[in-house]
Amino acid sequence: MIRFFRNQGYTTVDDLIDPKDWKGIPSEEICRNIENQLSNGNIILLHDAGGNRSETVKALPKIIESLKSKGYEIITASNLLGKTRDDIMPLADKSDGPLNLYNNVAIAMSAAFIKFASSFFFITICLAILRLLFLVYYSNKQHKSRKKQEIDKGFIPLVSVVIEAYNEEKVICMTIDSILESNYRNLEIVLVNDGSSDGTSNLVKEKYRSNRIVKVIDKENGARHHRLILVSKCHREKSL
Repeated sequence: MIRFFRNQGYTTVDDLIDPKDWKGIPSEEICRNIENQLSNGNIILLHDAGGNRSETVKALPKIIESLKSKGYEIITASNLLGKTRDDIMPLADKSDGPLNLYNNVAIAMSAAFIKFASSFFFITICLAILRLLFLVYYSNKQHKSRKKQEIDKGFIPLVSVVIEAYNEEKVICMTIDSILESNYRNLEIVLVNDGSSDGTSNLVKEKYRSNRIVKVIDKENGARHHRLILVSKCHREKSL
């Protein structure tokens, strides 16, 4: 790149003192950065473009006064090399006008995009934080306003265990006995005998004749929803 610019007629001058004014820092900090780097060399880099450079302009008189008080002489890079300003920074060729325009537009668009992206992400992060604070606030408010739910230990609703059976003579009593072992007090067992051809119904009626918890409903063999309708109807009529 250095060779390219030399071929274009430019003289390359390297800087050794960079106060980083391009960061937009206050003028006092620019002066302080220069003071701290005076031992690095004798060329100071300052920017006159790329944003608001009011702090750089504000710092310039202070820099000159401070350096002169230390015995430094302020000259330009062209004077240091014994050349004119046009020798160091020749005017751009008019034929490069379209290219320069393209470069300026590209740089402007890039800067605008970076600014837009930065603003967009900043706003997005702020909205996310506000949403989080909103959720935390109202969830905490709801938690405080919610009364502790007390469990009524005296509330023991009736639980009906419905057993559908078809020719289950060999195992039906074991099934009912296992349910009767429950320690739940308000319980009933409803056996729906679905037209069994064995002794399922008679066996249950005989064994649990004195147990009011066990009830038997006999019906003709049919679809499952018919059995559920029958059980529901019996409950409404309180016939179990």
